[in-house]
Amino acid sequence: MSLVACIMLVGFAAMLDGAVAAPSQDDAVKLFKAEKFAEAEKVLGAILAKSPDAMDARLLMGWSLWGQGRYDEALVRFKSVLREAPAQRRPTTDEIITFNIASDVTAVNNPDLASARKGLGWTYFKKGWIRLAHAQFSALNKLSSGWDEPYLGLGFVYLAQGKFNESEAAFREYLAQTPSGTNKPHEGQRGLGDLFVAKGEPAKAIPHLVAALKGKPAWLEVQSLLAWSYLQTGDSTKAAEVFAQLKTARPAEAEAGLAWVALKRDRLDEAEAGFGRALVALPGYGRALEGMRELRGKRYKAFDEAWALYYGGKHGEAVAAFEGLRKEPGRLPETMKPLVLNGIGWARLGLGEMDEAERLFQESLRQLPNGAEATAGLGFIALRRKEWDKAEKAFVQANGTIPGLAAAANGFAALRAARFGPHDQAWELFYLGQHERAIKAFETLLASPGDLPATTLPFVRGGIGWSELALGKVDRAEEAFKQIRPASKLEEAEAKAGSGWIALRRNQPEQAGKLFAEALTDAPGYAAALRGFAELRRVRAPELDVAWAAYNQGKFGEAAPLFKKVSDTAGLPAEYVREARRGQAWSLYYGGKLQDAAAEFEQLVKAGEDADVLYGQGLALAGLGQHGAAAPALGRAAALAPGSLDYQAAQGRALLASGDAKGALAAFTAAYRIAPASAEVNRMLGWTYVKLNRPAEAKAAFRYALTLIPGYSDDKPFRELTGSKDYRDLRGDLAWGYVRWQTFEPARKLFEEIAKDDAADGNAWFGHGYALYKLGKAPEAEASLNRALKARRQAEHRTVWVVFPESGSYPVLTDVQSILGWVSVVAGKCEQAVERFDASLDRDPDLVSSMVGKASCLAKKGEQAAAREIYLTAQEVYPAYPPVLAGLRATEPKKTAEVR
Repeated sequence: MSLVACIMLVGFAAMLDGAVAAPSQDDAVKLFKAEKFAEAEKVLGAILAKSPDAMDARLLMGWSLWGQGRYDEALVRFKSVLREAPAQRRPTTDEIITFNIASDVTAVNNPDLASARKGLGWTYFKKGWIRLAHAQFSALNKLSSGWDEPYLGLGFVYLAQGKFNESEAAFREYLAQTPSGTNKPHEGQRGLGDLFVAKGEPAKAIPHLVAALKGKPAWLEVQSLLAWSYLQTGDSTKAAEVFAQLKTARPAEAEAGLAWVALKRDRLDEAEAGFGRALVALPGYGRALEGMRELRGKRYKAFDEAWALYYGGKHGEAVAAFEGLRKEPGRLPETMKPLVLNGIGWARLGLGEMDEAERLFQESLRQLPNGAEATAGLGFIALRRKEWDKAEKAFVQANGTIPGLAAAANGFAALRAARFGPHDQAWELFYLGQHERAIKAFETLLASPGDLPATTLPFVRGGIGWSELALGKVDRAEEAFKQIRPASKLEEAEAKAGSGWIALRRNQPEQAGKLFAEALTDAPGYAAALRGFAELRRVRAPELDVAWAAYNQGKFGEAAPLFKKVSDTAGLPAEYVREARRGQAWSLYYGGKLQDAAAEFEQLVKAGEDADVLYGQGLALAGLGQHGAAAPALGRAAALAPGSLDYQAAQGRALLASGDAKGALAAFTAAYRIAPASAEVNRMLGWTYVKLNRPAEAKAAFRYALTLIPGYSDDKPFRELTGSKDYRDLRGDLAWGYVRWQTFEPARKLFEEIAKDDAADGNAWFGHGYALYKLGKAPEAEASLNRALKARRQAEHRTVWVVFPESGSYPVLTDVQSILGWVSVVAGKCEQAVERFDASLDRDPDLVSSMVGKASCLAKKGEQAAAREIYLTAQEVYPAYPPVLAGLRATEPKKTAEVR
């Protein structure tokens, strides 16, 4: 066996056996082997904080995260090793000893890469990216056919794909290759057990699952498979033994399994109770639901058939079926007796036999006190007898016992229809605008109210009044509202609101306002009165609407005098005058007349503080450069409306401009809590941290703002700031922000500046090349991207947004090699492009940008099947990406024409 194969044979396993130098790494390995993954993660976090390039720690961190089911985080760790680990490295002392490496060997093929691929393969598998997992395990298998672990991965991949023969062959090869004494064969045995379970051959699965448990006792997943396999083969005794062992770790599964055992043994009470406990422990658990269905078929078939007759309208046959169950319940439990009585009761009610139905429901309640179904049944009987209060009480009680009970809900609907049907129909005509028909319907109700409650009649008169008013018949409407004899505050509000609208139509605004106010006193929030006040404002001060219309169109020069005219109008209510003065002040502010605006806001504040006028005063003063005076006003506004982003941010800006950076930080922090994704808030937090000399926090805030809206922060002060040592690296964030926003020329210039200052910056050359590529300058782009590859500081992967005219913009992760591949595609050099895409995918196997590029080249060459396979792989990672969907459509195999 070659040296490389030997190293990879042990690979990560050697590390797990304790072949590490640092004691703290030893602690992590021990914790990992004890399956204390969270504790291992903490130790490894401390190691990586000191030595971020420690590949063995990164790998073990990946597996620790994987063991906790945090597959996305594990993926990041494994990929960081695959991307950054060198192709070769110096062998460690332990590797020299373990593999008997000659002392003069200075470099070996880096086994960290193989370990990272193995981690990626298993992580892809757990994420459901089966094709990617297959690619990694296949690559490892080709690299060293004598390494056992890739066969295990391939076995599970083939199993997930339904390729049972290939899966079995891989698992058996794994068992053949696994070194003796490693305690690893149990993994292969578990795989074979899984395989035969999937094939529906539990008898064949059992020996392998038993063997797996010998290698790793108390293996929950295997115990579960074994227990269900025993159950399927009819060995209920052994199934019960294994299910009992699962009670502590998997209580729902254990209860369901033992219930299935009881069901197989025809112990129905025990089975039903077990399934019930399982569903309480884990609602919706499939095994328990499946068991309940089978149990129901055995135990409740006749009961369900009787109900089917009832719901089919065959009430006589339903009575006979339920009576049969009453006499000979068969295997129905005792608890079902009152439910059988309910069935007879509902069926008798369906036949119109109310007295007999009542007797049955009462008998049911004696057996099951507070039974919701029987209570609802009595409610329907009361409904038939027009005992409305009794019916309503019964439905309320039934719904209280079982919230949402269908019988109670149906009862409420039937009760409403029986008592209020004509009333509701009359109001429906009103809201449909059919006012004359509505009047007739309301008058019919007054003449013959039927079962309508007396408390509803005032609102029937109100309905006539509102309908007459809608027809413009004010006198007749007034007569209708005057006929209301209120017995409650709500009825009084109806009468007063209606009279208020009459006063409005007669141009009596003061009287209307008085009546609307009285209506709202009687019934706060009464809609008719609120609408009346809105109409009253429109009638009394129509110029206000004209002024606000000009204001909302940005015509502040026109709006200001219009507001002034309203405020100078004699006799207007004080609230209208204040509204007009407020509008005038804001018009002056937005019209650039800051001194006049400040004076107007000051008068408004003196007349009565509210958040809006304080905010306006603060903004006007800040606009005049009086930040110290502005800050208190803005602070009071923010205190009055603590949930306002605008008020908090304005206060922060004023405090910062006045030199109070600590106060500004408090204000901007409050604003951040309201809107953490605000570009303005993050930008101002950045400047606040600059003033406080906290560069790390300042850069974090600026970076977020630059990601959102780069141009928002790109001003002269920011450019001066990024010229300083502490903030120079923000230039790159600004440039990538421009890339995100598809403004490539500003990005190109910035990247060019950065690269001139530091030619070793791979990120700058990458950004420069990408911007040139998007600007259509492929040759220049290639030169910069090649410099990025050779740069001393490696370029990072970047998420860029790609715009598709018919689909919108989509983010996609990419790297230098991938963009070089696309440059080759543009130049029509598909062979070169494929090489570059392969180089990208070698170190980042799930990079969709490169997968799509390679697939498009293969499709152009006529290799449709290979291209489609890549598109299918990309679909696992990014199913909604437009090029993936387009590629799948383009490479779909053509259907063979039917031969006739």
